Amino acid sequence: MGRIYIGKHVLLQEEVVIKELILKGPEAEQQFLEEAKILYRHIRHSSFPAVKDYFVYQGRHFLVMDYIRGKSMQDFIDLGRPFNEDSICWILDRILAGLAYLHRMGIVHRDIKPGNIILNLGEHRAVLVDFGIAKNKVAVPEKQEGGKLTYTRHFASPEQYRGEACTVASDIYSLGATAYYALTNVLPPEAIKLKSDRNLKPPHEIDNTIHPQLSAAVMKAMKLNPVERFKSAGEMQDILFQIRTTCVNPDWKPHGA
Repeated sequence: MGRIYIGKHVLLQEEVVIKELILKGPEAEQQFLEEAKILYRHIRHSSFPAVKDYFVYQGRHFLVMDYIRGKSMQDFIDLGRPFNEDSICWILDRILAGLAYLHRMGIVHRDIKPGNIILNLGEHRAVLVDFGIAKNKVAVPEKQEGGKLTYTRHFASPEQYRGEACTVASDIYSLGATAYYALTNVLPPEAIKLKSDRNLKPPHEIDNTIHPQLSAAVMKAMKLNPVERFKSAGEMQDILFQIRTTCVNPDWKPHGA
């Protein structure tokens, strides 16, 4: 949908990200504007970028946002730097905190994947970006411009493949699939091709250094039936906190503790 630039606010001397809409037509422009509205009106959380401005210049649409320094999870995976269990737990904790906030606002992201999670290791920050196909209602049809379905293969929930309404459970599936890939370096199968949950190999069977409880949490997030997944981002966050403090890193303490 967009082309991304790093820019600078001349007066404030602040680096920003400028996202340009490259699709043409009123539907694409309206969808791009909706992304800006969702971020600007509803989202004030450290797990998401803040919108600085939106403008149209010579018929071209631009969205200006915070520049989040760091690399995406996908960048680290491509560089061959595996994520250990403790790293996955803190990344998921930060993203789930953001999703809990987002879902309370009635917004579903719908495109969680390693390429959309930016990590600033120095600030211990994980930021979910790209709200291009987010929706500000919890249950909406998935069909977009031209009747096409919008999702990312391997990380989309089975209901997204089928063009059904997207819910909180859909975001939880995608985050589970992201964790699966980051832990194992194996792309999860496309959900629509799985006949049952038994066809998905648990992470600890791919890598026996992964704790079975963490593996089980990822598998629960990726249940094919949405009602069998975690009921909320908060529930998944609580379970991962318990796993991290009892199984993965017993010496870990929350920031400020």
